[in-house]
Amino acid sequence: MNPYKNRDDVLRKTFENLCRRQASRLGLKLTRSRVRLVNVNNLGGYRITDAETEEVLAGVKYELDINQAKAWLDQYEAKILAERQ
Repeated sequence: MNPYKNRDDVLRKTFENLCRRQASRLGLKLTRSRVRLVNVNNLGGYRITDAETEEVLAGVKYELDINQAKAWLDQYEAKILAERQ
């Protein structure tokens, strides 16, 4: 049985996996909040952390949506590439 209800769910999950792979390549980790009830300290979105140190780099309160997380990862990757040149 397919766990996704419709095409939009499949596309969202595919995009999320793309972002997770990009974060992994950069030595980062993209995590989604698992909270059921949104509160002041956990807004139910995404967070980007350093994979080794677990230091939060973006989304301290899980306030990023997936598009903001992707934009942050793109910007971080561009910064790293610019430093290498």
